[in-house]
Amino acid sequence: MSIFYRLHQNNMADSKMYGKWYGRAVHTSTTKLEQLADEIQANTTAKTADVYAVLKELVNVVHRELLASHRVKIEGLGTFKATFSSAGADTAKEYNAKDCIKKFRIIFQPEYSRDEFGHRTTHLLRGAKAQELPKNDVVKETDGGADAPGGDDQNP
Repeated sequence: MSIFYRLHQNNMADSKMYGKWYGRAVHTSTTKLEQLADEIQANTTAKTADVYAVLKELVNVVHRELLASHRVKIEGLGTFKATFSSAGADTAKEYNAKDCIKKFRIIFQPEYSRDEFGHRTTHLLRGAKAQELPKNDVVKETDGGADAPGGDDQNP
């Protein structure tokens, strides 16, 4: 399997990299919790419903732990932690969370290890390869063929 990409050209006129081409990752679908449960079930002795229930509860527990100001580390996956952006106040006495804390976020730090060359690599992307997304070269018929509106061409 490969991680797909599409080529994009930098069109920002004021950029030092103007005109250069870059690859951007393309995501072709979204895998949901039920699908994960199905795949885990296929590789274990647990039933899909049991795996789904455990994964659903994992989401609830991670939520509770993050709201309790805890980091959540899932070995082999990574660590989740809650953070926020904050506006400044002139003095410590003037700082209050209601007015100064603006946006809550979750930071995910994938678990890393070092390869034989000492380079850091995340467990989740071990063996990753990139491949350009195949182009869809389907051409719509417009010559009155079978696919044209009102076209029931009996002579292929």
